[in-house]
Amino acid sequence: MTPQAPAPAPAPGEPATPRAPHRSFYKEHLLSCYPQPLDNGRFQARVAITSLGGGRTRSQRFLDLEDFASFEAAIARGFQAGMDWVDGQG
Repeated sequence: MTPQAPAPAPAPGEPATPRAPHRSFYKEHLLSCYPQPLDNGRFQARVAITSLGGGRTRSQRFLDLEDFASFEAAIARGFQAGMDWVDGQG
């Protein structure tokens, strides 16, 4: 199962799609979920966690997670893993 090349981010105001990230803020962290379509039709859940402070990026973490049958399930898992990681750092 080879992941496909990462997708570019959508333009401001455009919805995220299977080829673009979903983003949300959680406790002063930006969570960016990037499910990657796999050759077998499944989606690998991925999340980038960016810590923000003072108007600039302080740190980033990248988590590659398990794969799911649906894009939506991979998004949900990415957000949950990101929130769990942020909560564990407090």
